Amino acid sequence: MQSFAQVATDAAALHAKLKKTIAAAQGFSTNFSVVSGKRTISGNVKAKRGNKFMMNFWERVVVCNGKTVWNYTPQTKSVVIGKYDESQQQTNLETLLFTILQKYAPAKLSRKVLSNGGRYDVLKLLPASAADITSDIASIEIYLKPNTDIIRKLGVTIDRQTVIYDISNLKFLAAVSDSDFEFHPPKGTETVDMR
Repeated sequence: MQSFAQVATDAAALHAKLKKTIAAAQGFSTNFSVVSGKRTISGNVKAKRGNKFMMNFWERVVVCNGKTVWNYTPQTKSVVIGKYDESQQQTNLETLLFTILQKYAPAKLSRKVLSNGGRYDVLKLLPASAADITSDIASIEIYLKPNTDIIRKLGVTIDRQTVIYDISNLKFLAAVSDSDFEFHPPKGTETVDMR
């Protein structure tokens, strides 16, 4: 059995390794699913530092170049265009991986077995100080493949409610083109410009 000091050291070392991997990346891509109420939202996201992302989910495409957000619905051939408001701190995978993981500190490393039999090493992160609290996130749990730094889930706790993002095929990218985060509606698309 490991001592408290050893577990704390392992948590800090694992957190430092994750931060280093993320700091070296300009972007990432992943598939995800999250349960929201009684619905499961599944999709994929590609993101780049600077609030740039492209998400496909619920038969919807949301693209942001850091300034403009396009919310496109293919079934109705409609797009709503708005300004990205950085002051409205949003909890999304881009913010979680690039901002919050850098500000939050390791609190605990444990092993969990979920009801479905999945085994994970779980690194719990807490804000390093009150000033570091982002998007009202009280804690983050990073579920990793045992004895690795491969992220499989992210648990985010806000107001005592935890949302779990299932992550697959997570790839940290050394280079990502800004052109990936521009949206050009197909011909015949109804446009509502809210900028």
